[in-house]
Amino acid sequence: RKLPGQVPSTMFTSCLCFVVLFAYVHGALRDESTVGSCSVSNWSPWSSCSVTCGGSGKKTRTRSVTKPGFNCPVSSEEESCSAALHCPIDCLVAPWSAYGLCSVSCGMGQQFRSRKIVRPSQYGGANCPATEQTVPCQKHCGGMGCQLSPWGEWSACDVTCGGGTMGRTRIIIQEPNYGGKPCPADLQQKQPCNLAPCDYACPMTNWSAWGKCDPCRLVQQRTRSLINPPNGGNACPPTTMTKQCMTAEACDCMLSWSMWSSCSKPCGGGEQKRTRKPKNPKVYCNGKPAQFQKCNTQVCPPKPATPPLRGSQ
Repeated sequence: RKLPGQVPSTMFTSCLCFVVLFAYVHGALRDESTVGSCSVSNWSPWSSCSVTCGGSGKKTRTRSVTKPGFNCPVSSEEESCSAALHCPIDCLVAPWSAYGLCSVSCGMGQQFRSRKIVRPSQYGGANCPATEQTVPCQKHCGGMGCQLSPWGEWSACDVTCGGGTMGRTRIIIQEPNYGGKPCPADLQQKQPCNLAPCDYACPMTNWSAWGKCDPCRLVQQRTRSLINPPNGGNACPPTTMTKQCMTAEACDCMLSWSMWSSCSKPCGGGEQKRTRKPKNPKVYCNGKPAQFQKCNTQVCPPKPATPPLRGSQ
């Protein structure tokens, strides 16, 4: 039976447990000699230094708990370490220059290019690469020189007496290449001819070549000229010669157009005409012989009304 003022047993038990737990946690009831001390492994090797160059860094080592217990020591520690004062600096070079000219003008040679060192290597950095480079090159030798045709035949003298000139020519067959011999400038030659004085009154040049055939007249001409004015003697021979010829070329042999005729009507649309005639009726001519055009196309005015006859009303 519960007495007045008596604390319930359950509450008492709870309080007792709390007090015991608090004392255990804070060591009041803990006996470390019975629990045992903490055991740890050996230290690991020191790690590498945190830096490889540029001054001092840190290195660490660790150990692990092999047997839990009281008063476990630290499981890691660090200490300073030193590294090289300067970090390595690699060599730096500029881009390659363009290749120079071939070292020879004929045959096999070399072309050269280079680049400059912008920054040399320091403190054990990478060495500089090559700064000079050569490649083979080839220049064609013994290029083919200019090739010319043989000189042509001498032309006929341009006069029959009194001193004239005659000429001959040659042409370029092959232009030079690969530095071969260049072509000469003289592709024509002239020399004097028929130097004897003329012994007749009218010294004349030789006849020219026949001209083009006239498609309307069906003739062609050649001419020659008087060298010196006549000095007595017989009359000078003709300077023009004509002969018949044939040609497939059509003849535009119409004469000029005539004037337009008067308009056939004063108004209301009339017609004008003009004509042309061939030079040679026996030869076929291109083109129409007549042309027409409209004229006075304006509207004619109305005719006046005719008055009625007397007595018709």
